[in-house]
Amino acid sequence: MWSFFGGRKWSIPAVVSPATLDDLDGAYHAVGSAVTVGEDEIFVTATNVPGVLRWDGRSWRKEPVESVDGGLLTVCGETVMLFTTGKANRRWRGREWTRKARILCYQRSPEGKWGKPRDLAGGEIEIHEYRGIPALVVPPYSPPNFAPVAWAEVDEEGGLVVRFLRVPVR
Repeated sequence: MWSFFGGRKWSIPAVVSPATLDDLDGAYHAVGSAVTVGEDEIFVTATNVPGVLRWDGRSWRKEPVESVDGGLLTVCGETVMLFTTGKANRRWRGREWTRKARILCYQRSPEGKWGKPRDLAGGEIEIHEYRGIPALVVPPYSPPNFAPVAWAEVDEEGGLVVRFLRVPVR
């Protein structure tokens, strides 16, 4: 649900996504992200909401970019970046706390164009995941020329490795 304060009163709540708690399929926590650009634009991702939703000051629209499952957003100046690891495990009991994933980064230019995804890990990795939450972090707001990102993956010996990367704005 979405509602906003227009200076005098709150708007009537509107449905942004038809996803329900049942759609979370046993997830411990719904993963999502929200950032603002300027005074009117809001970008949102959430578990079971495919893609990125954008509020333009009047209405919600789905952006033409794929985020399978609650990717993380960051703003670098006027550029929006989306980081995603694909679909998370929902029912975590009885599962390993890792899964195969690609760490993808999409970038939206100040003109509103989304670029092709960049594979940040150089292919598929075994990402650490705790109760349906992938071990991927990025701040909501970053310097204007890069986004810092970190993730935890399992190496060949079964040890946990934390990777840090500075992703440049293109």
